[in-house]
Amino acid sequence: MYGSDNVINAELHFFSNSKIRIDSCMNCTRPQLAIELKPIKKAFLDAKIRGVKLRYLTEITTQNISYCKEMISIVDELRHLDGIKGSFMVNESEYLAPIVLFERGKIASEIVCSNLEKLVEQQQYVFDCFWSRAIPVDQRIAEIEDGLRIKKPPPSHHSNQRSYETKVLENPDEIYNKVKNLIEDTDELLVCSDFDGVLLIYDKFFDSYKRVLDKYKNGEHKGIRWIGTIKNKKDISNSNLIEMFLDLGVQLRHVKTILPINFAIGKRGGVDEEGENELHATIEYAEGGNSIQSLLVSNDPAYIKHFSLIFEELWNNSLIL
Repeated sequence: MYGSDNVINAELHFFSNSKIRIDSCMNCTRPQLAIELKPIKKAFLDAKIRGVKLRYLTEITTQNISYCKEMISIVDELRHLDGIKGSFMVNESEYLAPIVLFERGKIASEIVCSNLEKLVEQQQYVFDCFWSRAIPVDQRIAEIEDGLRIKKPPPSHHSNQRSYETKVLENPDEIYNKVKNLIEDTDELLVCSDFDGVLLIYDKFFDSYKRVLDKYKNGEHKGIRWIGTIKNKKDISNSNLIEMFLDLGVQLRHVKTILPINFAIGKRGGVDEEGENELHATIEYAEGGNSIQSLLVSNDPAYIKHFSLIFEELWNNSLIL
């Protein structure tokens, strides 16, 4: 959904639909809006009165500490975690992700909304992983006020930053060329997809993978990491292909549940704030090696940071094949 008014309305609708819990993971600029935007603050308070459990996770800094202190009385529990980039909320049936960078006091101009059960379950898992690593608000406030650890504010974005673009491709040739370029023209490739996707890669992009993995073996590339889900390695139809990919040097890992969205991130030069990286995403599954019919492509840092965060959390909690 696009437009600040639609973003606020989507969040208010999300709050009113919540019956059991609301888990919020927000970057350091968002506590200010939760306090200063009266409709959002009221939504928090109304949900709390209804008995909805409110957990709020953010990066508490010297710049937002006053707002976080006020948030303590609004939510049931507040915790701090270093380096939160993306923002999202999840309840028992819905998932919201306002697309924001580090722009203080600015309402997001677009938001991703979903009630897909698997996506909600996956994002709840991601939140719980972050939550388990976070520290209590009292401890973080004491650290700041006692001068034990003061975080610097995130870097500001200057007017000369690159333009960002997010679009959906439907032309088969354009999709093929985009995917091929993502594989060959990046320094690291992250893939989160059902393992049926190996057949598509083998049929259409195997030579590209081989070239990249040859560079990886020569120390000229950071490699390909792929997360997927299988019940039993011997039971899947593409086990021989998976063995082949492992032999080539693809790092494959298994997670219990995976997003109902297949995505890949190509990283260039380790920079993820200047539009150099690229995200590809599709809700299609590549069964039988079928081609992708539509592909979302974006170099927007907000999307890339959000999905990179999800990928790394899944990777850290996955099993090596």
